[in-house]
Amino acid sequence: KNYFVSKIVTSGSDTYLATQNDGVFYSSDNGQTWTNISGGILSVLNFSDLAYTRGGYLVYTNSYGVFVSDDKGQNWNEEDYGLPMGACTYPCENGNGDLFIIGSDATVYKLALHTSTWDNIGSMGNYLLSSVESLYIDDKDHMFIGSPHNSIGGTGYVQQSNDGGSSWTQVFSQNQFGSVYPNITDISQVNGQYYFSFAGLGIFQTANFSNFSNITEKAWDTGLLTYTVSPKTSTFVLGSPGFGVFYKVP
Repeated sequence: KNYFVSKIVTSGSDTYLATQNDGVFYSSDNGQTWTNISGGILSVLNFSDLAYTRGGYLVYTNSYGVFVSDDKGQNWNEEDYGLPMGACTYPCENGNGDLFIIGSDATVYKLALHTSTWDNIGSMGNYLLSSVESLYIDDKDHMFIGSPHNSIGGTGYVQQSNDGGSSWTQVFSQNQFGSVYPNITDISQVNGQYYFSFAGLGIFQTANFSNFSNITEKAWDTGLLTYTVSPKTSTFVLGSPGFGVFYKVP
């Protein structure tokens, strides 16, 4: 109760809890006991993002850098050489072990096979990767980005790449009018269904990016909604801006 909890990440029976200014905590018993595993992180202030990748890497980011652990947070390595100053978001990994992240300049960067230097792949002739709001890689190594980044009104897009970001296909677009940014965040895939949050419109669900359904109530039409989906039962849990937490059992 004494911590400002910003994000919770699970992997099997392991649970990682990121606090805003007090670091990362680990539980191996479903939250009954917690251990602070922040030793080795340069600073625990100004938390930005936390992810557990498919290759077993725990990635913690804040305004001071990017920190990666391959042993459940017992040891951390700072891996941010080549990234701009400031907080990075949406760390993820493909099947080859390459890490991807959105830098503080809204550009996508790549760390090939955990080498020492991040490459700015948004500057390699692909303008889509130079203004990105969100990033996700599914289990088939299909990469998805949500754009544009902080552009008032207009249209929000989801783009898909099947070749590591070299070429892209637009798979979703939706107009958003007024003073709300048309930002698309938290793209994910659970039990064959894709989900993403559209600012001011709600959470969208699709199986194939051909047909979409908005699975949130029309009343929740402000801000970016947060959500999670149970991998076993597809129970949908929604965090709304000021209206409470809701769940839906399929």
